Amino acid sequence: MDSLATGGRLSGTVRIATPDGFGAFLLAPNLAELCAKHPDLDIQIVTATRQDVVATREFDIAVTLEPPSPRSVEVSELADYKLGLFATRGYLAAHPRITRVLDLRDHRLIGYVDALLDIPALRILDDILPGLRVSIQTNNITGQWTAVAGGLGVGVLPRYLGDSDPRLERVLAEEVTVTRKYWLVVPRDLHRLARVRTAVAMLRTLVATQDGLIPRD
Repeated sequence: MDSLATGGRLSGTVRIATPDGFGAFLLAPNLAELCAKHPDLDIQIVTATRQDVVATREFDIAVTLEPPSPRSVEVSELADYKLGLFATRGYLAAHPRITRVLDLRDHRLIGYVDALLDIPALRILDDILPGLRVSIQTNNITGQWTAVAGGLGVGVLPRYLGDSDPRLERVLAEEVTVTRKYWLVVPRDLHRLARVRTAVAMLRTLVATQDGLIPRD
C-alpha cells in the first residue's frame, strides 16, 4: 500500500535490506528526520551479509556490497566507503609493534567466519596479506567491532565505525587503505512508489553527510 496520511504524510511500510554495518551504524541512527516528517511511515531494517538476501526479493530497497543481476531490479551506485585496520591502544601497547604488513602475522586477527562468507568483497584480509590466520571470527561487522574494541586483536573495520570510536587507533594507516562500494537496489515494480522514492532520497542524503563515505550518483 502506498498512500498519504492526513496532512500529506506518507504511510505504509518500507523494508530496507542492508549489510549489518550500514544498517546498524549508518541507517538506524539517522532515521529521525524521516520519522518526524512521515510519522505514519513504518521502516523495517533487515540486516544480512550474504548474497542471497537480494535473491529472496523480500525488500523494497536493498543496499548491497556487490551489484546483483539487473534483470528485475534497478541497480545504481550508492557510495564508496573506506576501511582500515584498527586495534585498541591497550592491545597495541601490550603486543609487538606493527610497522609493516608482515608484522600482522604475529598478532591476533579478527574477521569473518570464512565458511559463511559468500561475498568476495569482504575477503579484505586476503587482499592485505594472503594466508593470514584469523583466530577470532564472527559472521557480522558488529561482532568484529566489539571484539576489536574489547582489546582482543586487530581487525578491519569501516572507517565510519572505527574512526568514530575513541577507544580505537588506526593500524598501518599509510600502508593499508581499502575501498569498497555500496550499491542501491530497487525492484522495478516498486520504483515509482512515493514511499520508496522518499526512502531512496533519504539514503542518498545520508551517505552524502557521513565521514568515510564517498557518495555516488
